[in-house]
Amino acid sequence: MIDYLSDHEAFLRAVYDDPDDDTTRLVYADFLEENGEPERAGLIREQCEHARRPRAVPVPAGSGHVRKARELRVRMQLVVAWPPESDPTAEYERGFPRPERLVRVPGNLLNDPVAFREWTVRKHPEYFGAVEVRVATGPLEAPGQFETLLAAPALARVTRLDLRGEPRWVAEPGQRDAGVRSVVAERRTDPVVTLAGVRALAGCPAAARLKGLDLTLNGLDDSAVRCLVDSPYLRGVERLEVARGNRISATSWQRLLDRFGPAAM
Repeated sequence: MIDYLSDHEAFLRAVYDDPDDDTTRLVYADFLEENGEPERAGLIREQCEHARRPRAVPVPAGSGHVRKARELRVRMQLVVAWPPESDPTAEYERGFPRPERLVRVPGNLLNDPVAFREWTVRKHPEYFGAVEVRVATGPLEAPGQFETLLAAPALARVTRLDLRGEPRWVAEPGQRDAGVRSVVAERRTDPVVTLAGVRALAGCPAAARLKGLDLTLNGLDDSAVRCLVDSPYLRGVERLEVARGNRISATSWQRLLDRFGPAAM
């Protein structure tokens, strides 16, 4: 399984690193066909061939509709193979989804590195074009979660990590008045990363490439500041967002400024 995933990842990394080159796409199509995925291989070949045709060359009437119908059929087959997140209406360019600059990763997927890698290959190849990751749910607490996230080949170009807490509204019954019970709505924030998670991130070698880090709205305190300041791997951070929604003393804030300079916000 690992070797097979590595083959996919190497092809996808090459495709998204050099988006103008069709050679890798077509070699990948051959690989897919040889490994039991002829529908996906056919989509790559057909879209690459269509993209190479000069626009001035006339095409038979109705051929565009036939081509689009065939592409939609292939995508529907892919959805059957990779439920439930593949989108049959997604825009594909020469056989691949368009790259996404910012991608969202559910935190619960980061507990199994192999499953996470397969998820990116099978369902979200566009992640290979990402430069920013937003972790959608948490909390992240274990070192292995950050290793899974930052060491994944699909996210090798990521330099900004968004770990903002998740605001949500909570409705609770209020007082009863004239037989009618009121409802009180309160806005709360679920942390995406805990102190243990900050400590794990600060000790993760793959974090050395990060240039941006957002830790707002996590209820962190001065202990988290010590982890950030003492980390040997966060020296490249050029923008650190940590002021809002955390409990940082004036002394610790000064340590942040001394360590990160104007990058600390």
